Amino acid sequence: MIRVLTIPTILLIVWFVTMIVGAIFSVSGLKNGSYVAYVSQKKMIFRRPLALRVGAALFGFDMIQTPFVFSVAAGDWAAFVFLVIPCTFVGGLFLRGSGPDELRLDLVQRTYRRVSGWPLFPKARSGPWTDIQGIYVGSVAGASGSTRFVGVTGMRLGGRQDLGRFNAPPAAEHFADKLASDLGLPRIRPPRPLVSAR
Repeated sequence: MIRVLTIPTILLIVWFVTMIVGAIFSVSGLKNGSYVAYVSQKKMIFRRPLALRVGAALFGFDMIQTPFVFSVAAGDWAAFVFLVIPCTFVGGLFLRGSGPDELRLDLVQRTYRRVSGWPLFPKARSGPWTDIQGIYVGSVAGASGSTRFVGVTGMRLGGRQDLGRFNAPPAAEHFADKLASDLGLPRIRPPRPLVSAR
């Protein structure tokens, strides 16, 4: 006798596959090195890796659909009531991380344009380089050791902007020193709190 897949089983399979694909994209997006997307004599563009954005979107989608999937699969709608708020909150955080995060530096006019935010509703900020406080190297401890983030920050810039992710401290320091020298920006202490999965 051939067994027919039920809707709860199909939902669980789709949920599981989406979670695995999201993990694969996220791991491949956590590349070691700078986030430089384009460099010329006139401009530099830093952009969050697309694979990391896709992975975050898939995880966010999975977290938001988790209460529904497990409530249908278990046939228990009480689980939906308890899971909907925390799963929607966590899913929203992941979806926020799937949005654009780009910094364009005009090397001739010494201005910047930053685009960041939710996937369909990004905000753009622009201004002179005087809005940028400086370049920092910060570290975040993880399961596989410490990861160094190189970035810029400034109040008018709209917070931190990661420019690279490095597993080796000397590589991060070298990149930050070269960037500070090339752009004429000071090296500063990292802002607090420095917690990032980007």
